[in-house]
Amino acid sequence: MRLFILYIISFIITFSYSAEISLEQFIEQLIKTNPSLLATKQQIQAMQDTLQNSGALQDPSLSFESGQNQIFKLNQKAKNFERASLERKVASIDVELAEVRLRLVQRILTSQAKSIYFNLYALDKIIKLTEEELAVLGQMYVSSLKQYESNRVSAQDPLNMSIMQTEVAIRLEKLQQERLDLLAEATRLLGGTEVSFSFPAKLLPTPLKSKLNILQDLAVSQGNFEVLMAVKETEKANYSKVMVSVENLSDYEFGMNYVANMSSIELMAGISLPLWVNKNATNVHFQESLSIIASSNLKDIVQRVKAEVATIYYKIMSADRILPLYDLDIIPKSKQARNLAKSAYEAGRLDFNSWVLAEQRYITMSVDYYRTLAGRMIDESELCRLMGTRR
Repeated sequence: MRLFILYIISFIITFSYSAEISLEQFIEQLIKTNPSLLATKQQIQAMQDTLQNSGALQDPSLSFESGQNQIFKLNQKAKNFERASLERKVASIDVELAEVRLRLVQRILTSQAKSIYFNLYALDKIIKLTEEELAVLGQMYVSSLKQYESNRVSAQDPLNMSIMQTEVAIRLEKLQQERLDLLAEATRLLGGTEVSFSFPAKLLPTPLKSKLNILQDLAVSQGNFEVLMAVKETEKANYSKVMVSVENLSDYEFGMNYVANMSSIELMAGISLPLWVNKNATNVHFQESLSIIASSNLKDIVQRVKAEVATIYYKIMSADRILPLYDLDIIPKSKQARNLAKSAYEAGRLDFNSWVLAEQRYITMSVDYYRTLAGRMIDESELCRLMGTRR
């Protein structure tokens, strides 16, 4: 009975590891297990813990002096309220930056996951086509041998057919290696967990319904995480500039001395006087430079994001015009021409070169279609990354 239970558990584990997952399941698992995401989450937690102490009072100091008098001294330093408030705002922005960075990393990894998935979809289709081509070449090789034996073609035809078989077999091996590389990358993203995928019968791109300028405005105003990070960096630089400018404000110190052998208490209050004005002016100038740099960086990122959105937008629009031509016109016709050429060659009504041309045109057009379709889906996921949305 015990062995039977262990066998069932082993079967369930094996089945769970061998089960194929969809794109959404891949992304969900990625978010849960990716090492980069987990590390970023830990960093945010650490920064949130640090934020709790930002602007708080320093620990008081307690000291004891022995001698003719035994004196207990208690000291407490307090920062200027305005500077303490600014320090807390800067620390709070650091936490917000870390949270935005987490969302950015998540979006980048999601985009990478989609790229792997869509390329694997295309590769599986292309590998199936290549295997089909190899099978057809095997049939045609047999047909060419029969025609050679009956003196209908020269010995060149079977020889060329054999060479083509080898070339296609090499191409198939390279495609299989490319597929293994993508699966290895998927495993890396999942932190070492191997995975296999299920694919839909056909990928369906989402049509673009918004104009370019609307997509650009949405990206830079509310969606793009890189822009949002640059905005936060600019806010932080501005707060830091103000914080340095109030460095010349006084800090305070309170204390109490208790003389044990005299049972007396002495109260003490002090104020720090920042006299080195030149040093403070230098720090203010430095922070002003950092603020200008942050503002310039924000403008640069905004323009770059707009350019990237435009580039992907035009690529998607172009692909949406090309894909129907492949799907509804070129591939059906080239497949029909390839089948007719195959039958004509086997019947001895077509020469070898004409058949090869028809065969290669069909394969090339089909491969181009699946590569273009995968590229279209990847561009769509890249647009999602730039927009900060999931479409």
